[in-house]
Amino acid sequence: MAVARINRGLDAIDFDCERSAIIPVCSATMDEWREYLNSDDQGFKSKFMEWVEGTVYIVAIPSQEHQRFAHSFEYVLARPPAFVRYMALNGSPVVSNYPELPGFQADNSYGPRRVVGTPLPRSGWARIPGVRFILCVAVTDDLASAEYKLYTVQRDAQDRVRQLPHLNPVPVVGPHTVVTFDSWELLGLPPGANIPPIENTQFPVPTVDVDLFEALQLARE
Repeated sequence: MAVARINRGLDAIDFDCERSAIIPVCSATMDEWREYLNSDDQGFKSKFMEWVEGTVYIVAIPSQEHQRFAHSFEYVLARPPAFVRYMALNGSPVVSNYPELPGFQADNSYGPRRVVGTPLPRSGWARIPGVRFILCVAVTDDLASAEYKLYTVQRDAQDRVRQLPHLNPVPVVGPHTVVTFDSWELLGLPPGANIPPIENTQFPVPTVDVDLFEALQLARE
């Protein structure tokens, strides 16, 4: 019933006329939203939607540009053989099993494999246990331009997440726009800890660098 009602709310939206950045769909309880998240009958992909205080919203309109950039970013990030030996590519799973979370779904997510001896946190963006970096990229029509925000999640002594800072978007421009991730933080290891080689391949240290302009150029091709 909940899935059908949310789908009816989606059917009432005129996407040809709607140009808002955030589009309200309908009211729903958290349980109803989670039912939608777990349904195979979604009228609109939940990865482009969020539940906020009793209302379901569309927060992004899916586009070929969006998908092409997401795939190009993953290609650039995971191209070095060492990355996939140390980091698992987890895709875009729904995070719906934490009572305090509205059910988030990223385009792509990555985490350390057990082979490096990482004390993995409880499985589960900012309030999700174990998340350290949140990279948000917005692309325009025809991939004419892109901009990004990179958040580093900070926690206090009680492991509570501090509020994310306000960041201004940074344009992705040539010849290079590089985002940098601390290698040990990516792997969930203490600073300077030994990172053992895997199959004669060594994880890059001290940072993993990703060129967003290269990803944008690949998406344009």
